[in-house]
Order: sequence, then structure tokens, then C-alpha cells
Amino acid sequence: MKLKKYKLFLMSLVILMVLFLPIYTYANTTAPLLNLGRKWYDTPKDIYFKCYFDTAERNAVLAAMNKWNSVKDPEGNSIVTMHLTTELTPNEVRYGYSFGEWVGKCQLNPELGQEEIEAVTVYIEGDVNWSTTGAADAYDVQTVVMHELGHALGIAHCHEKSEGPGPCWSATCLKNVMNPLTDFGDVNHTFQEYDIASYMMIYYW
Repeated sequence: MKLKKYKLFLMSLVILMVLFLPIYTYANTTAPLLNLGRKWYDTPKDIYFKCYFDTAERNAVLAAMNKWNSVKDPEGNSIVTMHLTTELTPNEVRYGYSFGEWVGKCQLNPELGQEEIEAVTVYIEGDVNWSTTGAADAYDVQTVVMHELGHALGIAHCHEKSEGPGPCWSATCLKNVMNPLTDFGDVNHTFQEYDIASYMMIYYW
């Protein structure tokens, strides 16, 4: 191969790499995507939750649901749409107690051993301070509920295979909605690539 042709070949290769690099990056920044091995079947579908909170906290729960509801499949279709209702349903958002180091918990029914989710209860710890305004001395309701609703959809923590001090499996680990760590004053209402791509993997890909 002559030098001029070789240079032309190299330039073409660089252009191709630039064109396809975003796709490659997208595929690898979230790998491996993690799920709980559980999902709602017969989607798209509507899921109704009874919420036992006062108005401000209830509105924060609704905002958390609407964030997940805004995620559509590549064709623009809804997947699982969550709603609040005043009626009794198998799905609830309520206070709970004695979670140890956790301030939120998602209980999927039936328990492990079955892939289909039939009901969900999202709990937030009743013995800690909660805020809907980002107060520095309280946990943020929407942040924690968004995280637990991610579990309700079947999404795992972004470092589930290495709980504890080990490395996270996502380049945006600390910013992910599905990162399990939060503290007083932390507000995280913004999905990262891991959160959305994991949802897509479970229900679409």
C-alpha cells in the first residue's frame, strides 16, 4: 500500500471511529446493566398505588412516579405507568420501621422465586426526618421514593454485584437514581444513563 493511500485509509478509519464512538460508549458505560430478575408482565400496563402520606409528601411521591412515567421505549410508547389512587389496591406507598441502615425499602410480591411482579409496597422509614424542599436536616422524599420505585420496576442498584466498598458498574455511579446511598439534604431527581438503560433492558431490549 502506498503512503498516500495509507493516509487516506487512516483518515477514513478515524472518521468511522468518530461516527460510531458514541454508540460504543453508550453500550459500555452502563455495562453490565443490572436487574432484580423481576418485572411486570403484559406491558404496557397501568399500576395503581395507594399512598398514606400528607399532601406535600403525596405530591413528592406523584412527582417521583411521573419521572419514571416519562421514560418511554424507543418508539415513544409507555411501558409501566404508575398512578396514585385513594382506593385500596395491592400496591402501596407508606411509612415503615426498623430498616437498619436503610431509609427506604421496596417489597416485591410474591417474594423471590417468581419472575412476575404482582404487587409492590414502597416503604420509607418512619423514625427519621423527611423533607419535600431539600432541607439540610432531612431526607428528600422524592429522591428516596424515585429510587424505590426503580426497584418496583425491577431495576437493581448500579453496583449490585459488588455491594459495599467495591467498584460500581456505572461511570455515573454516585449520580445514578439507582445508587443506594443518600444523606440529609441530598436531592437527586435526575436519571442517568444507567437508570434509563436498565429500564429499557428489562422491558424492551
